[in-house]
Amino acid sequence: MSSDPGATLVHAVMAMAERQGSTGATALNAVALGYDVGIRLVEACGGLFEVKERHHLNSDFLHAIATSVACGRPMGLDPGQYGHAMALATFQANSLCALFHEQRHISKAFCNGQYAMAGVSAAPMACTGFEGCDDVLGDPHGVFDAWERMPRQKRRRGHLAVTSP
Repeated sequence: MSSDPGATLVHAVMAMAERQGSTGATALNAVALGYDVGIRLVEACGGLFEVKERHHLNSDFLHAIATSVACGRPMGLDPGQYGHAMALATFQANSLCALFHEQRHISKAFCNGQYAMAGVSAAPMACTGFEGCDDVLGDPHGVFDAWERMPRQKRRRGHLAVTSP
């Protein structure tokens, strides 16, 4: 089972598309891209419950990365800028699963807003020259190294179109 990136990325993408004066088609394309990236990232890291059980983290933090990519679409980021936007988003988002134990789930809603803010801020930062890790997904200390369930040598990420070193 995967998670649903909608709570994090839809409103963020719509805000960025409005800021950029994008067409509805561009906004819809960006949302679809964000869903694709977000779901694939969570699945590559073992799925919703794997991330929660193994790392005690809410897997939705990975949707900050998807949001940065989706917000980059209306901005016309180049491949290098997409990489930096993803890295910049990861440095701003994380949450422990303890938030699921609170009575009114206020922190959970706050977290989705924080992930959206991470993506919305990361894309313009990358567009203006801020840099992060060039390959935050595949770096030896990056997302896959930290969150995947398989050792580096046994990885299969064909569904992400990424090759393993």
